[in-house]
Amino acid sequence: MGWFTKIRRKFSASATQDVAPAPAEVESPVVADGPAEPSSAPVSDVAPEAEPAPDVEPEPQPAPEPVAESAPQPVPGVEPVAAAERTVLDLSGVDSVRVRIVATDVLLGEEEREGVDRTEYLLVREPADVDAVSTLAVFNGERKIGYLSPAKADLLVPLLDSMPADAFRIAGDPDVTKPEQFWAFIPRVPALRAHAQSLLVDSAAR
Repeated sequence: MGWFTKIRRKFSASATQDVAPAPAEVESPVVADGPAEPSSAPVSDVAPEAEPAPDVEPEPQPAPEPVAESAPQPVPGVEPVAAAERTVLDLSGVDSVRVRIVATDVLLGEEEREGVDRTEYLLVREPADVDAVSTLAVFNGERKIGYLSPAKADLLVPLLDSMPADAFRIAGDPDVTKPEQFWAFIPRVPALRAHAQSLLVDSAAR
């Protein structure tokens, strides 16, 4: 063997030792074709029904307490006068107009109407509330049978308050064509104003 062949073998062996061995191949896991097997746990497609609410009867609410009606507030300087203490001024001779007495159906029963003397009445100033400042009640003797309408009372009260009396006699209409209706003759405003002035003159002259 020549010297050239020995050197070649030496270099071949040296080159073989310097080369690192190739890594071993790792087999990949085999994935089977086809659909995945379903899970063994059952799955429900229906949503669970909500449990019904227990039947609860509503608690009874207490009835509201009735509101007491406020008593009429008296007008300053005006006080009710007992029948026995009234000073009566006769106005039946003053020029007058026929008007209907209101609220008789509230104050009088059907049988009580027959006992009313319809020939004359008394107008009496009463305490009033804020909704009806001018209140004139109509009396038959000592019994109240109704009122003048607020519109009529508003006209008469200022003049009657200026007169020295607690009650005022007026004529009534005895017509009983409709027994449920009561009528009276009240002074006309101009005539009542003139009568009030004449009373003042007479009082000043004394």
